[in-house]
Amino acid sequence: MCSEPNTPPTSSAPAQAQPSGRIPLILGLIIIIGLLSFWLLTRNRVPELTRVIWTQQRELWLKNNPINYDLALKVQVATRPEMRYELQVREGKLSSFKIDGNPNPGGATYTIDGLFDNLEGELDLKEGKAPQNPGMPTNQMLKAEFDEKYGFPKRFMRIAPDNKSFFIEVTQFTPQNTNN
Repeated sequence: MCSEPNTPPTSSAPAQAQPSGRIPLILGLIIIIGLLSFWLLTRNRVPELTRVIWTQQRELWLKNNPINYDLALKVQVATRPEMRYELQVREGKLSSFKIDGNPNPGGATYTIDGLFDNLEGELDLKEGKAPQNPGMPTNQMLKAEFDEKYGFPKRFMRIAPDNKSFFIEVTQFTPQNTNN
């Protein structure tokens, strides 16, 4: 029996499974999911704010604070767009305040002293030491991270239900020379 020249030989052995192109895809997805899970679990390692921590950091600020500084903040309230605040403090008083680059007459609440007052008010509210006003959050979690040298709050989070969350992050803190 003659076989045709272009006909591949046939075998009675079962066909071997070829490696699937899906295995690298599945491994890639597993790696991506693992990295994403790790990032989600480790990205928010800001410690819980307690009265003891607030007091310690406030004392460090009062001991080391410069009376002249420039400050830039990112502020986000609930679901509103993030805003950028820029402040100048001279001789311990607010001298300039801008929101998204536009001059604004307010802003004392966002000086470092003002931020400490805000955090204290949040602690008072959480601890039941302040009256509960309608519309104020309940069951909130307070988190804060502080600068090691000066003690100011670098990051503050009020995590609360019903769109009552609030986030502040210091993006720049620059002490200024008083001999200008």
